[in-house]
Amino acid sequence: MRRTALVVLLASVPLSSCLVAAAAVAAAAVFGTVKYTENGVERDFKQDLTTCFDAAKKAMKENGYAVPDESKPGPTEGKLTVGDAVIEVSRRPGETASADDDFTHVLAKVGTFDSDETRRKAKLLMDAVARSLGETTP
Repeated sequence: MRRTALVVLLASVPLSSCLVAAAAVAAAAVFGTVKYTENGVERDFKQDLTTCFDAAKKAMKENGYAVPDESKPGPTEGKLTVGDAVIEVSRRPGETASADDDFTHVLAKVGTFDSDETRRKAKLLMDAVARSLGETTP
């Protein structure tokens, strides 16, 4: 009886490690197939946060998104979400300690998954932000 219990116990150890390995592979495969940031366009501007946030509101409106006029950024960041479009602005420190070296980072995203269409729409939003700020569009 003891021998049978020992054999069953020893046989179950490799099986449990195989199940753990299989679960890890399955989890990695699921995690690796989802892209969340590939549908966006990012750009830095040498403008203050409020100016960039106002430009983002204008860009959303120009592209047909109904942004409430009362939307305001916080002290260091702001976010506009309308439908499937999102524009995030955040103040970032520059390379030196001088406030003049600081910049505002803008991220425009449309949709959830990466496609030519979502990238095109995100670029239209970013181009409208840049134009509103008097910057050139690439």
